[in-house]
Amino acid sequence: LLSRSSFIELSTSYDVDNSIKLERDNSERLKRTVSSTGDRQKGTISVWVKRVHLTDTQYVWESATSDSLSGRIFLRFQSDDTLRLATGTITLLNTNRKFRDPSAWYHIVIAIDTTQSTAGNRFRMYINGVEETSFSTDDGGNQNEQTGLNVGELAIGQSHIDNTGYLSALLCEFVNIDGSQLDADSFGEFDSDSNIWKPKDVSSLTFGTNGAYLTFETSGVLGDDKSGNGNDFALT
Repeated sequence: LLSRSSFIELSTSYDVDNSIKLERDNSERLKRTVSSTGDRQKGTISVWVKRVHLTDTQYVWESATSDSLSGRIFLRFQSDDTLRLATGTITLLNTNRKFRDPSAWYHIVIAIDTTQSTAGNRFRMYINGVEETSFSTDDGGNQNEQTGLNVGELAIGQSHIDNTGYLSALLCEFVNIDGSQLDADSFGEFDSDSNIWKPKDVSSLTFGTNGAYLTFETSGVLGDDKSGNGNDFALT
C-alpha cells in the first residue's frame, strides 16, 4: 500500500492531498469487521477511483456477512470494464458505460434506501456528480429488503466472500454513511469556472454508527477513520 500526495487540486477552497494505491498482484486491501450491526436498509458509499489495471473482475468494495440476497452487497468492475452493483444472488445495476480511462478519476457514489416505494429510487449510482441512468440490468429489488450494508465485514479492494477480485487502482476520500441515502452533491461540486466535478469537505456529514471517512493521510495508519467514530480499517 503506497501513500500518494497532491493529486487533486481543483478548488481554491478544498484540496485532497492524499490517496492510496492498491496492487492486485500483492493481494492488497483494507477491511473492517462490524462490531455492532447498523442500518441494513439505508446507506451511502462514496469513493474516488483512478484505475490502473483494466479487463479483470475487480471489487471496489464489498459489505457482507454471507453470500445471499440480504447478506451481501458489492460494487465491482466487470471484466468488460462495466460497473456492477449486486447482492449475493441478483445484479441490481450494471452499467452500459465502460470505464477504460486510466488517466481519469471517477467519483462513484452508491446511495441505497430500500424503503423507497419507487423501485428506481432504492439503488442509485452517481458518476462524477451525475446520476447514471443507462444500465444493461436495472433491478430495484423488493421494498424494505435487508441488504449486506453495515453487517459482517466491509472490504475495500477485494471480495472477502469470494476471496478474489483484488483491485489495482488509486483511491481517495472513501466515505461510508450508515443510515442515510445521500446524493453526489453531499461529496462533491462542479467548479464554477471549469465545470469540473471536484471533491468538497465531507467532515460535517452525519456518518452513523458504522460510518467511516478514510483520507489516507497518515503513513503507517492509512486505515485511520477521520469521522470521529473510530471505525478504523486494517491493512493487508
